[in-house]
Amino acid sequence: SLLSPEGAALALAPHVRHLRRLALGINLGASAPLQQALDQCTNLIDLELVFARVTPPVAATGLQELRLTNGRVAAPLGAVREFVCLRVLHVQVIGARRHAAQVFLEIFASCHHLEEVNLHQAVNLTNSLLCALLEHLPQLRRFAASRLCAEHTSAVVCFPFAGGARCLPGD
Repeated sequence: SLLSPEGAALALAPHVRHLRRLALGINLGASAPLQQALDQCTNLIDLELVFARVTPPVAATGLQELRLTNGRVAAPLGAVREFVCLRVLHVQVIGARRHAAQVFLEIFASCHHLEEVNLHQAVNLTNSLLCALLEHLPQLRRFAASRLCAEHTSAVVCFPFAGGARCLPGD
């Protein structure tokens, strides 16, 4: 619908305690009332934010599926590492600055239940990031990302292959 962020906040208000699944797509500026309403959605297990300039509610500790599609400015992802029950993470960045690899390294280190990760133009996929993924998420079933540009580093990472470790440049 064509709700404003404030209208969406008013529509959410009576339901925040009972919502389990929520998809928001609002291509307008940030809104404190909408963020406040979203922060009260503590029982969410599935959240999709499309061009919504709000952050996922940290109080939704049982969140299992998170899909973020961002436009002009990539949304902050630091809070995602708090969702330790997360099984599905999709982050898509359209026409905005990519996220730093460090953010995803922290997410992979704390969200041990991730089974599906899709980072569509969200980060430059490096060997270091792939290695962290393998190290922290052995139960990963589906993964998609892209190498957007080569990074030059002197670091070396070792992948734990079944036939023995194989060391490659970290970029």
